[in-house]
Amino acid sequence: MSRLVRVAAKAAVVVLVLAWIPGVVAAAVMAPDPPAVAPESAGPALVGPQTIPDTFPKLAVGRFTGELHLVLEQKHVGLPEVTVDGRSMWAIGDELTYRTHAGDIITLPRGMTTDLASIPRLLWSILPPDGPWVQIAVFHDLLYKTRGAGVFDFKRPDGTVSRSQPSRSRAAPYTRQEADELLRDGMSDLSVSGWRRWAIY
Repeated sequence: MSRLVRVAAKAAVVVLVLAWIPGVVAAAVMAPDPPAVAPESAGPALVGPQTIPDTFPKLAVGRFTGELHLVLEQKHVGLPEVTVDGRSMWAIGDELTYRTHAGDIITLPRGMTTDLASIPRLLWSILPPDGPWVQIAVFHDLLYKTRGAGVFDFKRPDGTVSRSQPSRSRAAPYTRQEADELLRDGMSDLSVSGWRRWAIY
C-alpha cells in the first residue's frame, strides 16, 4: 500500500471518529442524572437559603476566582479510592467562583463530589476527564446534580441530608440549556480548542 493511500485511509478514520464523537459525548456528558429519590428515613428536606450574595463585584465575566483544587475521595486513608461505575470520585478542596456570561456568579461548594467531565472511557485518549475543560465541567456537573437549582445537599452515609449549600447568586434556577451554554462559554474562556468544544458541547 502506497504512502498516499495510507495517509488517505488514516484521514478517513479521523473524519469518521470526529463525526461519531459528539453523539457519544452528548449521551454521556449532557444526559442529566436520574432523579434523586430520598430514602424513607431521610425525613423532610432541609429548607434554607437558595441563593448566595455576589461577593466578587470586581470579578470579570468569564473569569474564575482561582484554580480548581481537588481531593481524591478514599474510603479511608490508605485504602482504595471511591469509584462510581469504575470512575474515580473527587471532592472540591476549596471553594471556587465563576462569573457567567450573564453576569451572575456560581460557587463550587467545598466538599462537593464529582467525577470531573463525564466522558466515555473509550475517548479518554483524546478527551480525558481532567482535560483543560475540567474547571468548567465541574460547574456544569454541579448544575446537573442539583437540577439547575445550584443547592448542593451533603448527605450522611445513611442517605439523610446533613446540610444544604446554595451556590448561585441569581434568583431563578438554571435550565438544562443554560447549563450546557455555561459549559460551552466556559470552555471558550479556558481557551479550549474549537473542535474539542464542538465535540463536548
